[in-house]
Amino acid sequence: MSPAQNKNVVGITGAKEIALLETLINSMPDLLFGKDIQGRYLVCNDAFARLFVGLPKAKIIGKTDRELFSGKNKTRLEFILEKDNEVIKFGKDIKVEWKTKLANGKEVILETIKTQFKDEKGKLLGLVGVSRDITLRKKEEEEFAERMRQSELLNKVMVDREIKMAELKKEIVDLKEQFSKNHEKK
Repeated sequence: MSPAQNKNVVGITGAKEIALLETLINSMPDLLFGKDIQGRYLVCNDAFARLFVGLPKAKIIGKTDRELFSGKNKTRLEFILEKDNEVIKFGKDIKVEWKTKLANGKEVILETIKTQFKDEKGKLLGLVGVSRDITLRKKEEEEFAERMRQSELLNKVMVDREIKMAELKKEIVDLKEQFSKNHEKK
């Protein structure tokens, strides 16, 4: 079924479709955005505007990252532009984890996925992206890795202790045998 036929089946077209899509993207806690091939923001959700940029959507749409982030964090800006370039110029979808600060200054680790978007004829129109705060997950992974390291260390200590105990038991048995032999000779 074509997209046009699908719209007719569910009865959503034009303004209703736009309202549905806006409601959908704004209900998501992830940071969603779309840019044209010049890097101008075409769309973003409320979470992206509020948390990542710290501006109302109306002040983001039509602007580039250079306009929004110049002077704030050069490293962040360069990283964003580099990854956009990989997607736009090289057609490479990316998935990357990176540390950054949100608009309120909170440091987070984001997992960002960016991909090209094209029209129905395959013409490149820009890129779309989704960023998810994975700070808590990364912290839990690090804590789990530390617990595993401690568990492995404890296991090694226990194994070493058992080996040492076996060696000591053997020494005791050997000493008893030697003592018995020495006592029998007398």
